[in-house]
Amino acid sequence: MKPRTSNFLHNVVRAALACGLALASPVSCSLGNLAHDACSTDGECAAAFGVGSACNEGYCSEPGTCTTGHDCRTQYGGGACVEGACQLFVPEDPACTIVEPPDLLSRPLAGDGAVLVVGAIFAREDKKNEATADAVRLAIQEINESTGVANGQSIGLVVCDNGGAQNKAEGDERKALDQHALDYLAGTLGAPFIVGPRTSSDALHVVARLVEKKYPTVVISPSATSPGLTGVQSRIDASDPQPLFWRTCPSDALQGKVLATELVGKDQAIATASVVYTNDAYGQGLSDVFLKEYGAAKTSLVPFDASKLASGGATAAAAAVTTNASDAIVIVAVSASHTIELLTAMAAAGLEAKKFFFTDGSKDAALLLDPELPTQIKEIISAAQGTAPASARDAVTFKQFTASLGAAFPGVDPAQTSFLAHAYDAAYLGAFGLVYAATKADGYDGRDVAEGLARLQAGTAVEVGAIAWPGAKQMLADKGQIDVLGISGDLTLDPTLGEGPAPIEIWGVQGGTSFFTVNTIP
Repeated sequence: MKPRTSNFLHNVVRAALACGLALASPVSCSLGNLAHDACSTDGECAAAFGVGSACNEGYCSEPGTCTTGHDCRTQYGGGACVEGACQLFVPEDPACTIVEPPDLLSRPLAGDGAVLVVGAIFAREDKKNEATADAVRLAIQEINESTGVANGQSIGLVVCDNGGAQNKAEGDERKALDQHALDYLAGTLGAPFIVGPRTSSDALHVVARLVEKKYPTVVISPSATSPGLTGVQSRIDASDPQPLFWRTCPSDALQGKVLATELVGKDQAIATASVVYTNDAYGQGLSDVFLKEYGAAKTSLVPFDASKLASGGATAAAAAVTTNASDAIVIVAVSASHTIELLTAMAAAGLEAKKFFFTDGSKDAALLLDPELPTQIKEIISAAQGTAPASARDAVTFKQFTASLGAAFPGVDPAQTSFLAHAYDAAYLGAFGLVYAATKADGYDGRDVAEGLARLQAGTAVEVGAIAWPGAKQMLADKGQIDVLGISGDLTLDPTLGEGPAPIEIWGVQGGTSFFTVNTIP
């Protein structure tokens, strides 16, 4: 077969590894003879030209062809699909620069010592997103430091950005970033599962792209809570028994009810409420639930466009609330920065004496509890309460998780940023799904991982985490099912919907410096 040269320049920097990857007896090997397409072993060809390239009569053949990275794993046990050819190493992408372990880009995807790559989608220039990615990275680190996944194989994690500069991408730009992240992770790399994204709007973009491209990749969001995602079409074939979209957080059908009936509704001094909500899937879904539970006659809805808050949008929202003359103000925002912009406008409009309530999007200590905020804004926040999916199954496991996360990533505290426990749990669920999928066949994909997720709801109870991982992994491989207990809860997920119920916490601000749990509603 005629030697392949078109991908040489892309791979020549890897060629120095070829000798170490040789599959036959040691022979002379250098960048020089590879430059002339000469070879002595298949390993030289795989390193220089791609997975599936073999040494025939002293020359390298074409690498394996592919449409996605899933094809490379099915045919050759691994590889990334670049320009229709299976490559041995993870190709660099400027939007996907956070990797785990740190040397992932130099590790082979097929052959001896191959690493299995999974993905995550979070905004790179946003503290809350960064902390969420750190929780996923901790889970990957623990699994690799323990016994790996099936047959001891290590997991590689690639985190792709979907927020742009300062996490300010909106509209079509944001959608394009979501799609690019999925195309790279599920398409190029063929990741069997992805953790993320954080927001419901991003999740809708990702799921729509997943179905459009028919990527067999599981997507597990730790924080996309919109009721509109319940039952969203995520199967790439009508005959698939399980969905490809799952979430470890509960639907806002639960949070909205707690907010309306257990928090605002139980305050005897409140007769009416204005819900100021971000006009996207998250805000629309949560405000709709609140309206139904609290009562249309007592609720005024005030939507806002996050991209227009600084140019008059916050002032307009405050004016609408003033006109409503409601007793309470409920702010449903994706980011605490949006909450602060709204509070600033509310205070300027003379509304600082109203009772304020927040949701999970505002629970971000780095922003909402910033000591540099104006005194008036800090006083509003200190007097407010909010709701969020509960972060802990119990105090002991949460304390252990907090210590582990803080040791690995100093300054990251799951009590001060919502959904970090859910992200950690999501990574472990995906890894359990991989363990199950590998028992079926070497050429598994995300559909087999989804089947594995459906097998985590019954049987012997096991906890996520480094200590329990070896035994739990073996038990799943032997018995075909286990009952997974996460840091955030019991993770009893409906296998036909990919989600389940979970407790909701009511939180407050302690001393203006930290969040605390007022109550947890089962």
